[in-house]
Amino acid sequence: MMWRTALSPSPFFILQQRCEVDLRMTRNPIYDYPEPYANPRHGTVASPRSISLVGRLRLTQPVWLQLGINSAAALHILQREPPGTFLVRRSNTRQCQVLCLRLPDNSSPAFVTTHCLCQERAVIFLEGSDLTFPSLLHLIASYCITPDILPLSLRLPLLIWEASSCQQLEAIAHLGLAAETSPRLRMQKFWEEHSQNSSVQEMMLDSGAQQLTQEDTPEIIALLPCLKGQDVLELGAGIGRFTAALAKLAHHVTAVDFMESFVAHNRQENGHQPNVDFLQADVTSLQLPSQSFDLIFSNWLFMYLSDTEVSDVAQKMLLWLRPGGQLFFRESCFYQSGDQPRAFNPTLYRTPAEYNHLFTSAHQTCGDELHGFEIVMSRSVQTYIKRKQNRNQVCWLLQKVPRNPEATWGYDTFQKFLDSEQYATRNIRRYEWVFGPGFVSTGGLTTTKELVCMLDLKQGQRVLDVGCGLGGSDFYMAKEFGVEVLGMDLSHNMVELALERAQKETGSLVQFEIGNATRRTFPKNTFDVIYSRDTVLHVPGKSALFAKFLSWLKPGGQLLISDYCCGPRPWSKAFTEYVRRRGYSLLTPWEYGQVLQEAGFRQVQALDYTERMLSALTQELQELERSRQQFVQEFSESEFESLASGWREKLQRCADGDQRWGVFYALKPQ
Repeated sequence: MMWRTALSPSPFFILQQRCEVDLRMTRNPIYDYPEPYANPRHGTVASPRSISLVGRLRLTQPVWLQLGINSAAALHILQREPPGTFLVRRSNTRQCQVLCLRLPDNSSPAFVTTHCLCQERAVIFLEGSDLTFPSLLHLIASYCITPDILPLSLRLPLLIWEASSCQQLEAIAHLGLAAETSPRLRMQKFWEEHSQNSSVQEMMLDSGAQQLTQEDTPEIIALLPCLKGQDVLELGAGIGRFTAALAKLAHHVTAVDFMESFVAHNRQENGHQPNVDFLQADVTSLQLPSQSFDLIFSNWLFMYLSDTEVSDVAQKMLLWLRPGGQLFFRESCFYQSGDQPRAFNPTLYRTPAEYNHLFTSAHQTCGDELHGFEIVMSRSVQTYIKRKQNRNQVCWLLQKVPRNPEATWGYDTFQKFLDSEQYATRNIRRYEWVFGPGFVSTGGLTTTKELVCMLDLKQGQRVLDVGCGLGGSDFYMAKEFGVEVLGMDLSHNMVELALERAQKETGSLVQFEIGNATRRTFPKNTFDVIYSRDTVLHVPGKSALFAKFLSWLKPGGQLLISDYCCGPRPWSKAFTEYVRRRGYSLLTPWEYGQVLQEAGFRQVQALDYTERMLSALTQELQELERSRQQFVQEFSESEFESLASGWREKLQRCADGDQRWGVFYALKPQ
């Protein structure tokens, strides 16, 4: 740095010497150890073995030196950045390079100021300044220390300033303008900050980590499928909070994490396990053999990946899993759950619906078949509800299955078909208008009370509601009889609305999960009662489902189902088309009872309740017509006509003998 006019020595002379040292030292940036200098962003002294300021600038020129962009692009980039952020571009109108500087938001008339970079002989300087420099790198370095004629000092992006190695800086340079918001680099800095001690508090970012991990670890493990003889891939294994438990249950565990300190801690704690291998790798670049694992397990991983990265990893996991293999993962949704302070937080707090979409949209060709993920189960972690009144810790179990778009009416999964068609949120609210608050099945609360009377419910019993809908029956049984109810529904829309209702039910004994009863597993003898309303009509393989019910019930356990049924075949063309369009699988009440008997149930009662359905439908239609004005105000005239005509068609199908309504009660043998 030189003066273009003769002036007495100043503090800038010291900076000149420092920059000259920096220039010499950065000729071989891998071994760049200049003297310490003040951190212009934080006012602290950097380590003597830190990378020089000029070295950082030299290695990351693709981030801030953008000669090919115009003024509009520069404005677009800088408007998203904090004050002090800068870039250098070439101005075609001025025919020179210009320094663009982001000003504070309250600056007027613009939030970006532009300064021409002038060159004379062997020096470079800002137009209007008396300071000259031997290179652009030295000029930028100087203005990072002091503003001179600029309104404020230049600010290096946080990732560049805090990078601890030349390799990190080269990775930042490779990303160019995306570096400041690169999830992987931000995540690396985040976990470097939170991995100093490799403790459970750092992993969970919560002061109550010890108590939480004692309770939620067994809860999570209990949600996994049987791991006997299974090969498990644990992604984001961290310090091994789950590695030991997985190793006890599985044939083999491959524990992967991208933080070296976490892998070392996990190896120290669990290296004695003969069936565990440890691997340091970033999941976004991880390569593994196809069809190598039966289960992939992760706890708090995908919330640290971008949407694109999640989608890419999901497709790779479909390759790594064997046919029928499963994926279990748990994430923080909506907002932060831990109470530890964080200097910056790059976590992506998605909604459960966003995770559903990201994973069920993934597909991969394995052999000659197209495969994708189907949701087996998704629910809130109960430990966090109990300890922190927090329902936003959500876990999923998905299964790799062959894809057949024709069988799911053009949708990726049957769940997406339901949530997009019959059980779209607006349709659910219309059904609720007719059936009553909390109900989407025939007769609403009235028929619920009538049917529940058939059960001998006792306080403390455990009830599984398959196809719980909005949870009206579950809240009723819990309040009236003191039973604990798990409501399960395949429709994400239904469960989301049920959880909204649950927020108002303080101290409720009801839990909800998105669940596919045909793929879900529970330990034998788990429930006292299994209850289901108008749901099994969606299941073609009823025998296999009823065998599951029998296994899940305790000896002497009760089963109560109401369901759409059919009359003797052949059906009318209209009814045949109705069943095809809805994707129903219907039996006569007598056939239904036979399937239950063959599944192993005893004392089976197969009751034709069609007359009760007709009574309920007639009353519901009358109420709908009486409240037509209010309904139209909330929805529309066309929706009223569609719903009313749907009820009239149901009445006609029942009158014709095509559609029936059955109620089925049975016991598991003692």
